[in-house]
Amino acid sequence: MTKPHLAYTTSAAGAAAEGRRRRLLWTVCAAVCCAAAIAAAVLAFRPRGKAPPAPAAAQTDPLAVVRFVATEQFAQLPDAQKADYAAKLEEAVPKLIEAYGNGQIDDDLRRAAMRNIGPVILRKRLDEYFALPPGPQRTAYLDRQIDQMEQQRAMIEAARAARAARNPPRDGATQQPDQPRGPSRWMASAAAMKERLESIPPDQQARFAEFLNDLRKRREQRGLPAFGPPPG
Repeated sequence: MTKPHLAYTTSAAGAAAEGRRRRLLWTVCAAVCCAAAIAAAVLAFRPRGKAPPAPAAAQTDPLAVVRFVATEQFAQLPDAQKADYAAKLEEAVPKLIEAYGNGQIDDDLRRAAMRNIGPVILRKRLDEYFALPPGPQRTAYLDRQIDQMEQQRAMIEAARAARAARNPPRDGATQQPDQPRGPSRWMASAAAMKERLESIPPDQQARFAEFLNDLRKRREQRGLPAFGPPPG
């Protein structure tokens, strides 16, 4: 009689354990579903289509503008508002290059800002260029762009020299040259150009290729490298 009793006891204990396991499983599933529902509700009712306002300082201080442009908040702005910030940065290029030279702008901040603002500036260049009739007016526009690029190139070299003097390489290491900045950053090499071209919307790619070709030809006409190597 003992053996059947033990068998029954074992079976009952197993059933009870299985019941507890199932209840625990259902509890976990319910908790997960509840969390998912809460997350879905938060996403469904969060504000959409309107980015929060920019910091007040980003309206006037060039460094604040750069810091704001480097954020995801800026990336959510409508194109028209992005263009306003692009204009602020273009007006402040000498100050920004100086800030890079004295360490107020580091490489991570520069890259993040350029990633967000670069396409905006490029679109502005294309719109301005192709709004002009072919001929002398476009040539004059290219000359202005080339002069600006060369001026900024010289300023960048001076800023890099000041930066290198403040932070010399340690233990005999050689310092790697940076890529050009400003408009010339978009045109530093064939590989970079291919990457930039692929990142441009298809409706803009043909215009960009034509603008780039015209700019290259004009530089050659003026005895300048098509797109010279990064300053060393």
